[in-house]
Amino acid sequence: MMSFELMEFDKMGWLFGSIVLILLFIVILLFSQIYFTIDFIINDKEHQFIVTVYLFRILIMKKVNPTMPDATKDMLEKYDIEPSLDRIFEDIKEILQRLKQFHQLSLDILHRLTFHRLDWKTNFGTGEASSTGLVIGGLWGIKGILMSYLSEHSRLKCHPHTNVLPHFQQKLMSSTFNCIVSIRIGQAIYAFIKAIWTFQKSS
Repeated sequence: MMSFELMEFDKMGWLFGSIVLILLFIVILLFSQIYFTIDFIINDKEHQFIVTVYLFRILIMKKVNPTMPDATKDMLEKYDIEPSLDRIFEDIKEILQRLKQFHQLSLDILHRLTFHRLDWKTNFGTGEASSTGLVIGGLWGIKGILMSYLSEHSRLKCHPHTNVLPHFQQKLMSSTFNCIVSIRIGQAIYAFIKAIWTFQKSS
C-alpha cells in the first residue's frame, strides 16, 4: 500500500514538474526578442521585398516577395508629365492620411519596436532638371516625415542613414531600404491580434 502511494506521489511530482517547466518555457519565450531583417529593393531590373526572421540567433523564416515590375516605369511617367509641386504634395498628403487612418495601431506597434539598423538610399531622375529637383525635394520631405515619426514613437538604437541622389540627365529610379527591428514575442502576438481586430473593424 505504501509503495503504491509513493508511486502515485512520484507521478504527481513528475506531472507538477513538467507543468512548471512548460510554464517557465512559455514565459521565457514570450519575453524573448524576435528579430526581423527587412530589405526592399527597387530598380529597373529588380523589385524585391525580403523579410528574414531570427529567434535566438537562429534563422526561422525567410520570405521573398517580388513586386510589380512596372512600378518604376509608372513612377517615372507620373512625374514626367506636368511636373509640379502640387503632385508631390498630393503624395505626401496621401502618406499622412494613411498614417492618420491607422494612427493608434501604428503607435501601439511602434512603441514596442526597437530599431537596430535603418538605411534608406534613393536615386531618382526624370531626365529633366526642374522636375528632378522638385521630386528630389519631395522625397526628402517624405523621408523626413517618416524618420521623424519613427524616432518619436519607437526606440532607435542606431543612427538612421537616409540619402537621396538626383540624376538630372537620365530617367532613373532606384531605392534600397534595409532595417533590423526587434520585438518581444508576447508583444508581437498582442500587436498581431490588435491589428486583425482593427482591420476587421475598419472594413
